[in-house]
Amino acid sequence: MTSIRVLLVIALTFAGFAGSGLLTAQDHEADTRQSSSNGNGGWTPLFDGKSLAGWEVASGYDFEDGGQVEVQDGCLVIGSGRPATGVRWTGAFPRYDYELELESRRVEGNDFFCGLTFPVGDGALTLILGGWGGGVVGLSCIDGNRAAENETGTYREFKTGQWYHIRLRVTPEKVSAYLDDKYLCGVEPGHRKLNVTGEMEPCLPLGIATWNTTGALRNVRFRTLASDAEPCAFQSARPVWPTGRETEMNLTTGFRAIFSSQPEQRVSLKIAASTVYRAWLNGSFVAVGPARGPHGYYRMDVLDLSRHLRAGQNVLAIEVAGYNVNTYNTLDQPSFLQAEVVTDRDEVLAATGADGLDFVATIPGARVQRVQRYSFQRAFIEVYRQSPRTDAWRNSTAPILDSVELSEVSAKPLLPRRVLLPQFEMRDPVQHVASGQMTKQDPPGQLWKDRSLVNIGPQFKGYPENQLETIPSLEMQALRSQESKPLASPYEPAEAVALSAGTYRILDFGTNLTGFIGSTLECAEKSRLWFAFDEILTEGDVDFKRLGCVNLVSYELDPGTYTVESIEPYTLRYLKLICVEGACSVTQVHLREYKHPDPTQAVFECSDPQLNELYKAGIETFRQNVLDVFMDCPSRERAGWLCDSYFTSRVARDVTGTTLVEQNFFENFLLPDRFEYLPTGMLPMCYPADHNDGIFIPNWSLWFVVQLEEYLERSGDRHTVDALREKVLQLFAFFAGHENSDGLLEKLPSWVFVEWSKANEFVQDVNYPSNMLYAAALAAAGRIYDLPDLQAKAETIREAIRQQSFDGQFFVDNALRKEGKLEVTRNRSEVCQYFAFFFDVASPETHGQLWTVLRDEFGPSRKETKAHWDVHVANSFIGNMLRFELLSRYGNQQQILDESTAYLLYMAERTGTLWENDGAYASCNHGFASHIVHTLYRDVLGVVRMDIPHQTVEVRLADVRLDWCRGSLPTPAGPVQLQWERRGDELVYSVQAPDGYRVEVTNASGRELTAAPAAN
Repeated sequence: MTSIRVLLVIALTFAGFAGSGLLTAQDHEADTRQSSSNGNGGWTPLFDGKSLAGWEVASGYDFEDGGQVEVQDGCLVIGSGRPATGVRWTGAFPRYDYELELESRRVEGNDFFCGLTFPVGDGALTLILGGWGGGVVGLSCIDGNRAAENETGTYREFKTGQWYHIRLRVTPEKVSAYLDDKYLCGVEPGHRKLNVTGEMEPCLPLGIATWNTTGALRNVRFRTLASDAEPCAFQSARPVWPTGRETEMNLTTGFRAIFSSQPEQRVSLKIAASTVYRAWLNGSFVAVGPARGPHGYYRMDVLDLSRHLRAGQNVLAIEVAGYNVNTYNTLDQPSFLQAEVVTDRDEVLAATGADGLDFVATIPGARVQRVQRYSFQRAFIEVYRQSPRTDAWRNSTAPILDSVELSEVSAKPLLPRRVLLPQFEMRDPVQHVASGQMTKQDPPGQLWKDRSLVNIGPQFKGYPENQLETIPSLEMQALRSQESKPLASPYEPAEAVALSAGTYRILDFGTNLTGFIGSTLECAEKSRLWFAFDEILTEGDVDFKRLGCVNLVSYELDPGTYTVESIEPYTLRYLKLICVEGACSVTQVHLREYKHPDPTQAVFECSDPQLNELYKAGIETFRQNVLDVFMDCPSRERAGWLCDSYFTSRVARDVTGTTLVEQNFFENFLLPDRFEYLPTGMLPMCYPADHNDGIFIPNWSLWFVVQLEEYLERSGDRHTVDALREKVLQLFAFFAGHENSDGLLEKLPSWVFVEWSKANEFVQDVNYPSNMLYAAALAAAGRIYDLPDLQAKAETIREAIRQQSFDGQFFVDNALRKEGKLEVTRNRSEVCQYFAFFFDVASPETHGQLWTVLRDEFGPSRKETKAHWDVHVANSFIGNMLRFELLSRYGNQQQILDESTAYLLYMAERTGTLWENDGAYASCNHGFASHIVHTLYRDVLGVVRMDIPHQTVEVRLADVRLDWCRGSLPTPAGPVQLQWERRGDELVYSVQAPDGYRVEVTNASGRELTAAPAAN
């Protein structure tokens, strides 16, 4: 049938709260979370003490035979029902970032007198007071478990007739409940499934109920919170470090505080540090951090310590690794720690640099200081020399005998973390792969010596090779695996792997993962043990240097038992345990994951299991690459690369419903006055990072501008975008100095990059793909800032490219200046064609024959067909990705399905993640590749556009060969849910969106469209 357009308008019940939970324009220099100020501390009453204004009596299910609801003496009385009575708020209310408080009492009965249902993002919880016979308290439901069944459930005695003060604080990071101003219970919502029981659904999204009990309420009110996690300031703590050593390279310092607390208190750790910290409380792991900020700024974490707290004395240990070297992952800034322990009543229990509350510091000495760097892009490898008492300072209350003097260092400008805390889930290997012998061999004629080992100097910091205490990367090349015995038995954590000198064992985690490698080691004699690892097996073995970095952690151990875990995150599927000397028994091998919380509210499923596998791999890739910035990979670099971020940021909004990471990403570029070592106006190719060598990718900065336009649409954050205006215009001023007489960029300096293919050899003198991107960036800035001259300039550049680059069949990659004249070459690449269409130099209307050739004769089979073999083949990054985008733009959804499995499925099957290239010769876990998640939502499910700031959803149901598909995308106001199913010549669909959202549905399926009733 012909395409039809259906308009669905969802009731505007919550229209008054449009944008609640979205990012607001704030002063970046004083970015904190505080209660909004509208008088009376920002509180808004929800009950006037006189009427039920704004409330309705809950009905349906267990509320059908409810008791009487009335106002008496300024109180809202909810009578006993059979079994339930309740009320539901009908007005606007936020989903996150609010506090809610009320007073409640039991009038009569012996079950819960207050079942307070409240929203948590696109989920909800019910706080139960007095349930299950009158005394159970807790939150229902967490991961499907009611209050009495999950970790929040406790028992309290409640007196009939006594008023109790209840307060809730709900943020994306934490739900906290307080009873009579004392912390009661809480949950971190990031990776938990939060929903109410079926009995409480009539109270959604905000309501109060009783169960076979009469209860009374009064003083019900709420206030919103600004959009950052906690007040970004310390009360007492000052930044400190061992005296005179704050610029020393690779110095690890331990800090310990002993404090007392009560079990009902909520206790938090506020912490900022340079470079990396790791915290334990009473021997239990708390977190690793911090989130990254720009040069001259430091992000502060606020960590809830309550679940590790014990009555009486508590031991807080913080280990800080100060690197002081230039990297792409962490910044070369002086080391410090600023930390304090505070209660929910703002009582400071311990603080660095505070008299009477201070931490005691030590240099544990376990981590060897003078070692080689891990890679060109990251800091140092980990080599440990330990005795059984080395880590005793972390758990003991005994005085630290080898304490060091601390001095206060310069004040540190602070920024909020803003983004969610990582998920630190423990993962065990799934099976044994192989065992064998490691024998010495003559080193290869040409030893692999990475530039991070041999190029140390003033420009690239580290310890020179002749100063290193040990060089595992060279030692490893003098060993080879022999007598390999294949194994396929399941791994059991408690089962010991006995290793003698010269033996090894390879373990498989089943999926490519990122995190901190750990185990329990028992050594009967002095021993050396190496943990070598990689994402894949190379000829059945682990090649520690495949990725161009030193994938190895080394332990030199005295006799004894050790629990070890790396402080740096690594990416691996396969782990090789090598006993170099001595003998070790290895148990409890694990990886503590370091990744974005599970986006449980994001769902995609369809009738094709291969597409489901791609979605799963895309989510896995996303979570490992998106923590505080959009990283290229979680392994070799962990860097916030432009271009990668353009693609990954789309996925972030799709699966989280927010742009928090993207706000941090742009804020990092915004705050520095200039970027040292780079030309005026130029933006770094990745950031936060150090670029002491002065290298930059000029054309990569243009992706920044293209992404900025999409960020504005995603977030509505006009404040950040306007604040970046000057930087964008300075960037264009830089490029203006490199324009030729045709207005095209010519002879761009430094490193011009198009993609990992032959196209990278055609980047001078005039690179047409870079100019296509230049035109797109100019046009984007013209739209963002209402600058018509930039848009006109963009079109002039496009026309010049059409005239020069198109040879009648394909677009040519470059032109060379010879004797003053520009000569177009015959160099033609596949990716150049995609740039032309993606950046509006060409279209099927203007270059129809070329588009037909690209669509029908290019693609994953071209390596076999050799079609147009003189046009150099594209790679995964980024040509194949742009191909998907063009197929989507021009309505070829079924072709996307076919080609996505051909391009990507073998990656998902081998590592469970998606790769940088089309072969396994670099990163096998690259953030941009998670864009397949966005593709599946858009081109298979059909959610082609989700405009959260304007509460609009566009659905396009395409003609694809699937029987059914369903999915859910979160927003701050609740999920957008869509499902469809083919029934003969019909396409039956249903769509749900939050109140106040408008949904537009276009039928391009070629079938009769039927709207099914939305599921409850």
